[in-house]
Amino acid sequence: MVNNDGLIAAFILDGKGGGQRVGWKEIRQWKPTAGLLWIHLNFEAPEVQQWIEEESRYGNRIRGLSIHHP
Repeated sequence: MVNNDGLIAAFILDGKGGGQRVGWKEIRQWKPTAGLLWIHLNFEAPEVQQWIEEESRYGNRIRGLSIHHP
């Protein structure tokens, strides 16, 4: 189920088969030493677009992707 803020699900994975579900606060505070960050987003949500452009380190890479809707 999609939240109104565009975050569908996010986990910090421990590399041993486990992980912890996280929210925007933990996503914003995440450091690579904490584990692998896996995020499932609704790209149509304004909050997600803002995060990609202003806060993530991947805006240029993601901007070039074509979003496919079935």
